[in-house]
Amino acid sequence: MELISRINSRVLERPLRITFSTALGAKDAIRSVLVRVSLQGGIEGNGEIPTSFAFPHESVPAILRTLRSVAPEVKGVPIDDYPEVIDRLRARHPLSPMTMSGLEVALFRCWLQARGVGELEYWGGRSSVCRTDITIPFTSDRERLRKWMNAAIRSNFVEFKVKTSGACDRDFPFLDFVYGVLQERCGRFRVRLDGNQGYDESSFLRLMDWCALRRYAVELVEQPLPRGDHRGLKRIRNRTDTPVLLDESIVTAFDLERALDAQACDGVNIKIAKSGIAESRRIMKLAQESGQKLMIGCMMETMTGLSAAIRMASGSGGFDFIDLDSVHFLFHRKNSAGIGLRGPEYHLPARS
Repeated sequence: MELISRINSRVLERPLRITFSTALGAKDAIRSVLVRVSLQGGIEGNGEIPTSFAFPHESVPAILRTLRSVAPEVKGVPIDDYPEVIDRLRARHPLSPMTMSGLEVALFRCWLQARGVGELEYWGGRSSVCRTDITIPFTSDRERLRKWMNAAIRSNFVEFKVKTSGACDRDFPFLDFVYGVLQERCGRFRVRLDGNQGYDESSFLRLMDWCALRRYAVELVEQPLPRGDHRGLKRIRNRTDTPVLLDESIVTAFDLERALDAQACDGVNIKIAKSGIAESRRIMKLAQESGQKLMIGCMMETMTGLSAAIRMASGSGGFDFIDLDSVHFLFHRKNSAGIGLRGPEYHLPARS
């Protein structure tokens, strides 16, 4: 049985094509930690631990410290036993979900290679093509925003995830501009709003009333209220027909259970970057059994991390909405990690 022999990590920084700005903050570059796990027989698996406004305590120095602290417990363990190790580490490090998830992805990839199974096959192998939306970040720089949107439209994107600020007096003119460009340039399109916890009940309902008045179609709204405000989420769901999906509120299946008990959501955004492999699978199963809408999303990741979500989305075929666009914010090639990029589509090798 293959034993885990090494865990290596390195810091990665990449500039962004446009400032990524949400209700939680703004960044012009991504900083991630890449983690590589090696087995005694030479098998290697890679994972990525991004940094995110949603998890401010997981800074690069904190991620590196956590990896160093857990390495002795992981080394020497049979790769078949990695799920139990990850479960123990998650319980011991509840403030480091992304660190544990990136490490889990690297271990998972080693485990698959040791068994001779591809990631796409593991998730069901239903498709080798995955089509994503693209994010329109909140910004007051209209000229730069127009260039970003025009480039996306030229690349045949038709689904747009629009970040808002949480302040209606800023969001109204911003959305007027966004819908104006789309109506002028895009013909048929779909818009999903992402509040990133930026609203309270009153301001969110004001936003939705305004969108209805302007006849701006909104396919869904993601995480409009703070992550713990289940009562508020239930009340706004009773006041709007637009589906409310939760992101920051849901890291574990237990989080989703609580949200369902509170009638706080119509769906969930699953992110391997925050929940890992096993917990993402549990969340997906619970959501499907409960009739919830399913989105798969990402942090600001390179293809090292994003490819895990692309393969889950393609292999399972189980998602209603796909939001896996982070590499489009990077200066990337047309092919990355063996995955071909063709506008909004990712094309995977049959055995991937």
